Amino acid sequence: MATTKLSDRLRRPLLEREHSIQTHFLGWKKPVLHSACEFLANRYSRGTNWDLDRCLVVLPGAYAGRRLTQLLAFHAEKHGLVLRPPEILTVGTLPELLYKAKLPFASDLEQTLAWTKVLRNADPDFVRPLLLELPDPSELRPWMDLARMLGALHRELASDLLHFEDVAAEVDLPEEVARWKILATLQRQYLNELHQAGLWDVQSARRFAIDHNEVS
Repeated sequence: MATTKLSDRLRRPLLEREHSIQTHFLGWKKPVLHSACEFLANRYSRGTNWDLDRCLVVLPGAYAGRRLTQLLAFHAEKHGLVLRPPEILTVGTLPELLYKAKLPFASDLEQTLAWTKVLRNADPDFVRPLLLELPDPSELRPWMDLARMLGALHRELASDLLHFEDVAAEVDLPEEVARWKILATLQRQYLNELHQAGLWDVQSARRFAIDHNEVS
């Protein structure tokens, strides 16, 4: 519940723009992509010209994007329209159109390797409150498994625009505060590893853009 309050506060500047958004309900009589195709045709076709070049279509996944592209092409051919297709994105890639990234984004593998390096280099006594048993320093795979777990937690909180230190400031139990502070230290080291490599963590980049009013 504390997480919700924090994320609401951080999101407020974006929510103030809701008045500029229009909602069009496509109905349930047809599959949604067929309805979307018809909506785009009715709204943007002029004579034989169907110019969607300035449209941005955001869909849940890549398959839906490919299917909509097919439907647009079929509709254009059937009705004798000259189609200029829209840009089609998935939900996960949309935020990066709303701000300008200052560094290239780290891939999933690069993020995992950065977390792995931070964990393996950490003082065992420092991270022991997080783990019942530390992996053997010579074995890479267990450390990478832990790195993926931390990365998943990092992404989950980042989806609410939160860092580990935000959680540490909200929890009540002293032992939980201590654990989250350890995680916050590891998170800062992880971000520093990426920065030294000339890379940016995409989740942190999104929060940075919002915190610094860089979202257009």
